[in-house]
Amino acid sequence: MSESVIVSLVGLAGSVLLAIVALLSLSTSRQLLQLVSRQLEIAENQAEMKLIRNAFIEMSQFMQIFVDKPHLRPYFYDCAETPTGDERLDNEVASLSEWILTNFATAISQAVMVPEYPIGALKETIQFHLRNSPQMQRHLEERFESFPVTGLTLLRWRSNSKADLLARLDRLLDAAQAKGRSDEAARIRSLKLLVEASPEDADLIYTAQGLAASRAGAISPRDNGAVKSAKAANHNSRRR
Repeated sequence: MSESVIVSLVGLAGSVLLAIVALLSLSTSRQLLQLVSRQLEIAENQAEMKLIRNAFIEMSQFMQIFVDKPHLRPYFYDCAETPTGDERLDNEVASLSEWILTNFATAISQAVMVPEYPIGALKETIQFHLRNSPQMQRHLEERFESFPVTGLTLLRWRSNSKADLLARLDRLLDAAQAKGRSDEAARIRSLKLLVEASPEDADLIYTAQGLAASRAGAISPRDNGAVKSAKAANHNSRRR
């Protein structure tokens, strides 16, 4: 066998070997990519579980307040009104009402961002307190414009039915018009159209619409805080 033939065969063998190595490397790379993808999926699921767990902790924080201050329970559990003339108690209940509503708004935003969020438990908790606390009801309706993202969902869970929700929106519209607040009146009209076009159980659709609108920057400081809190919780949970 001539030297040139041997060189050719060696070159051919080397090319085949390189091709085999390349194929093995490609197969290994695919396996690595699949492994990394799986690990990322597991991490994402763990992050969402942490987010849900943290959300439940945040949602239950206010319950400790009622353990520490049992005199406040009737105003959030039993439809009790604060006594006339007791300004200190009235301010205490009003401040707690505002804090709890903001807490609820954050939880609702998280529920929209995370499909696995146990919305049933969240809805039952919010419904119960909104329907058993006159102070919270007044705070929501008097400052409805402060919750442009989650306000309609909160008001829906305050209401007994879609018809009841529309009636409450009508009263809010009358109040906005009486005060000459044309922008708020226009917003409430658009909310009424959304409710009329939505099914009876479209609770979170309202917040999803609000979140979409918030990306354009049309959002109040309070609800902005709730959305930012939800986004921060989601982001931080995924980083852990």
